[in-house]
Amino acid sequence: MTDLQSHLRFLRSPISTRDLPAPPPRVEKYRKTCFSFFVIPLLLLLLATAPVVSADDKCKLKALKVKGSVVGKALMQNQGERQPLSGVDVAILSEKDRKLVASAGSDETGGFIVRDMEPGKYWLKTTHPVAAGIEVELEVSAAGDGKGVPDRMIVLVLGTDESKPCGGARVETSKIK
Repeated sequence: MTDLQSHLRFLRSPISTRDLPAPPPRVEKYRKTCFSFFVIPLLLLLLATAPVVSADDKCKLKALKVKGSVVGKALMQNQGERQPLSGVDVAILSEKDRKLVASAGSDETGGFIVRDMEPGKYWLKTTHPVAAGIEVELEVSAAGDGKGVPDRMIVLVLGTDESKPCGGARVETSKIK
């Protein structure tokens, strides 16, 4: 039998852990040290930074119904006072595949507008560097006057309280006169 054949036979033979010699005591000590100093803190760090999500934490805001255009104002609740919030990105997403249909940004007064929306069901999604983002169902119907003039103003009161669902945000509508 050649060296190559004996080597291949050795590689094909089953090896069990009981055939292997026990590691020296210092190797076992090294394994325990690595586990306690590196693996356990890493696991604790991952668990501490992982977002906690449960079925009760879902953001449930009332659906919005508007005619023609989406007109609104973004506000932030700050110590009982509502202040205009600029820089809020307002995205209108399709209901089925959540693709971007239209978008707007709030100005220094918190105002935003998306003109001449096609009738249908959408999602209104907000993002902001400070305030918690929200997603709200949006139903747009055809404007009765044929000019796309909106009948309602959406008021998005965004919050920053991470202990509350939606960051403490609320959605209100008011009739435009």
